[in-house]
Amino acid sequence: MSNVPLPERKMAPVQGWPQGIPWSLHLEAYAAYCKKWSPQPALIDLEGRNCRGGFSTDELDAFIPGWRERVSEITALREQLAHAAAVSAAKDAEIAGLRDELLREHADHKETIEDAATVVHQNTALRERIKVLEDALRAADAAFEAVEIFMPGGCKEEFAFYADWEDVRSALGDKTPTTQPPSPSPRS
Repeated sequence: MSNVPLPERKMAPVQGWPQGIPWSLHLEAYAAYCKKWSPQPALIDLEGRNCRGGFSTDELDAFIPGWRERVSEITALREQLAHAAAVSAAKDAEIAGLRDELLREHADHKETIEDAATVVHQNTALRERIKVLEDALRAADAAFEAVEIFMPGGCKEEFAFYADWEDVRSALGDKTPTTQPPSPSPRS
């Protein structure tokens, strides 16, 4: 909406009509007066206050027939225009408030998105670390199995202080049921 101010409402006095008339009608009456008589600057020099008090209602009736209806219409239109300007200003204020609210919400959403991106980045880093640890556990499990191949039963006793062999395999992620390795043979 535009915030163009309304034109200033300049009024001219009228003898016998206290509310006066719009300046545009006063100039129209003055043009008719000049045509009939001759220019009289006192009729339009209102700022210097040398005005004789404006035209009388009888003069206006002679120079601008129907002026009362025009004044009523102009007054009604000015009132409607003033009302429309007030409604427009209220809507402008409402739009500005909604714009501010939208900007605040955008900032909040942007912060939430940035927070979510941080969490996603952290999750990605954690997943990569878990993969590295899983790979390390698989390698350790393979190493334990290799030791078991070359030292049947010997491995279990040396790692017994960690946990039961099944617990070690389970901790390493091997859920496959296995039989207990054969008892170690006495070493010579």
